[in-house]
Amino acid sequence: MDARERDVAAAPQAEPTEGDLQLCVGMATRSGGDEARLAVESVACQLAAGDELLIVYTGEDASAPQRLEETMAAIAPSVQVLAKYRSGISEARNVILAAARSPFVCFLDDDETAHDGWLEAHRRVWASAPQRLAVVGGPMLPDWNGGRPPWLRDHLTGVLSVLDLGDEPFVLGRMLGNPPQLRFAWGGNMSMRKSAIVEAGGFDPDRGARPEEPYARGEEEELQERLVARGLEVWYEPSARVRHHIRQERLSLDYFRRAMRMHALEDSRKPHALRRGQVRVLRSGARFLVGVVRLDSSERDVARLGMSYGFALVGGALRAHTGRRRP
Repeated sequence: MDARERDVAAAPQAEPTEGDLQLCVGMATRSGGDEARLAVESVACQLAAGDELLIVYTGEDASAPQRLEETMAAIAPSVQVLAKYRSGISEARNVILAAARSPFVCFLDDDETAHDGWLEAHRRVWASAPQRLAVVGGPMLPDWNGGRPPWLRDHLTGVLSVLDLGDEPFVLGRMLGNPPQLRFAWGGNMSMRKSAIVEAGGFDPDRGARPEEPYARGEEEELQERLVARGLEVWYEPSARVRHHIRQERLSLDYFRRAMRMHALEDSRKPHALRRGQVRVLRSGARFLVGVVRLDSSERDVARLGMSYGFALVGGALRAHTGRRRP
């Protein structure tokens, strides 16, 4: 623990009880359709007196926010619908953070449903949280909606925002797993201390899915990296569970190729990207040969995805190195 953490941890603080701790639930949606309605239904019954429910409409229809508020108010009377037309997920979440009165904001995606006790699990953690805690994340469990493709290995499910790190709470923001990687909470199931996020500058609007880059991601990880660098913590709470409803069109090799190429371009900003890309290409090439020998089409599909990621990572790293990285 460094000096800043010791000072923060030692600072006197009020200890709110679960009963008087108010939360804000925030959600962004481009369509406000049936999926968003189901998401709101799953959380409406969990809202306590004084809790907020904020929805940001990010589509292009100027009349949609009013219709959306009328529909959602029949489910959750306290709902408030805001508009940030033609915006991305980072901008929408920043709008929610700015509008929230509650000191803690819980984010839910519009293609998810909250398990019973989801909001209470987040409330319980924040009721006794130290000041150094900035983010709480939880599991995002898949609903495959038609079956999981045979080529979709466990290490690829992160592309679909599937997250399950076990049954025990622990501190994220560290290298975990085998092989080790930096693990953080994901935006579809995380709650945040508003003051800490605002002080850190909020979500980067040039990251994450947005109209011009629908496959982009990484906005929540980048924000959490900044928070950890400031001496703050990210926790994993396994009892705060959501169900992520995977759309059928996302279960295709074409979707994964596009998504992994975009992820590689984001990752090419990181140290040693060129070397990591070269290693991925070589390993995926070897995996492809194994698939050929074994007559295993699924293995070959997985190898092709790995090569797509690796080549894109190499290309992005070279452009960054030569100063010709595309905007």
